[in-house]
Amino acid sequence: MPLAIAMAAPDSSVDPVVLALLDYLLRHPRAADTVAGVTRWWVDDGYSVEQVRCALDNLVEAGALRRESLADGTDWYAGTAEGSDPARQLH
Repeated sequence: MPLAIAMAAPDSSVDPVVLALLDYLLRHPRAADTVAGVTRWWVDDGYSVEQVRCALDNLVEAGALRRESLADGTDWYAGTAEGSDPARQLH
């Protein structure tokens, strides 16, 4: 999936999951978690794990988040730098 920062199809507005993730990261710059944890604790708006995973991957691709794989293969997502504005990475 090419990155256009998860544009929602018909009206081409920014994906609301991406906005929710960026909002959370602005308020909690040290936040880091698995996709399951992000889905449960960061966005809590009824988004599916797959919707959140797609948004996280788009933010990683844009440089606004980093993804690390743990020894058991679980992906861990975190901000790119403490105190930085993740939304700036999208420009």
